[in-house]
Amino acid sequence: MCDDEALPLHNRYLQLYELIHKRAKEIERAFDEFSRTTAIACLIIMRQLGLLTQTELDRFSLDTLHWVMRDD
Repeated sequence: MCDDEALPLHNRYLQLYELIHKRAKEIERAFDEFSRTTAIACLIIMRQLGLLTQTELDRFSLDTLHWVMRDD
């Protein structure tokens, strides 16, 4: 995204602006309102975003991993 030099600078800026806001929303979903009731959902989002290493995931219980890894 934004690497098409044929686009006018303003269009490239708008693409970058949209990307930043999209990623900010993803990060917000992963970290805002982190509580026991939202923890699994937040961990799933963090994993989907590539924010958790396998070593970090291995520290969770098998039950938690079942939910976090279920889309594999």
